[in-house]
Amino acid sequence: MDSPASLLLAFLLASPPPAADPLPPEVDGITSERLMRHVEALASDDFEGRGAGTDGARLGASYLISRFEALKLTPKGTREFRQPFRARGKEMANVVAMIEGHDEERSREFVVVGAHFDHLGRRGDDLYPGADDNASGCAALIEVARAFTLGGPPARSILFVGFDGEEIGLLGSRHFVRRPTVPKKELVAMFNLDMVGRGEPGDVRVCGTSTAPLLKTIVERHAPRVGLTTHDDHERRWRNASDHAPFGDARIPFLYFGVLDHEDYHRPTDAAEKVVRRKIERIARLVYLTARETADGAARPEWEASGAGKARK
Repeated sequence: MDSPASLLLAFLLASPPPAADPLPPEVDGITSERLMRHVEALASDDFEGRGAGTDGARLGASYLISRFEALKLTPKGTREFRQPFRARGKEMANVVAMIEGHDEERSREFVVVGAHFDHLGRRGDDLYPGADDNASGCAALIEVARAFTLGGPPARSILFVGFDGEEIGLLGSRHFVRRPTVPKKELVAMFNLDMVGRGEPGDVRVCGTSTAPLLKTIVERHAPRVGLTTHDDHERRWRNASDHAPFGDARIPFLYFGVLDHEDYHRPTDAAEKVVRRKIERIARLVYLTARETADGAARPEWEASGAGKARK
């Protein structure tokens, strides 16, 4: 006669595995096909490498604005989505768009999802298309915004920000943090997309998990759902590497999603055809899920002033 334990084991072995937590429909709508259309456009010769302060960068800003307008996003504290500024003798502008939250109280708080749209432009006879750096991040920014419009407004408001002047000193993000288009104390968290299209399709580097324990929990919960493993081994090295840095200096929790440097980094060979489609799709989906839960959550991420989250003096 079989024992109760052996019968239970036989039942478990015969039973199908539990179904994975299904992704919301709007996440399935974040596809490599849609993402690559943006990458190919922004990295095309028409945009002249999007050098900061050039017509190419202004065309990049216009591209973002046209997509945000098509999604029926609204400006926030800007005129026609542009936040102009002047630095290093150049006229530049960030692009700022919003989805307003539905909760009466929490809608006054803001989650920022950002990506820089400038790159290196032309240098002599060489054109630097910047497909991974950072047409990939801009493509993800647009499709994350689209997913939010499909999934409905979250409790907190979302700001989608395209930063100018990143390649010449994080100028756009520094300007935004100095002169935010919303009250700085209401900036809950910042998620930065910078180079998300190269390397192995099943992993992502995430810097900033030490800035808020809640963000670490959220991103690590959602990564397996989209087929990703997170790595934070570059936490300190990447602390000041991109547009998340001014937010960290202001003690605003952040996560920076990126990849390891590759042979085409800051070279004319950073072309659209080299972008790993499965990777950019998975990272964009992860950013959406992470930003969605952060914006909907009852708890606001609390700054942790240690490790990579330690502000510079």
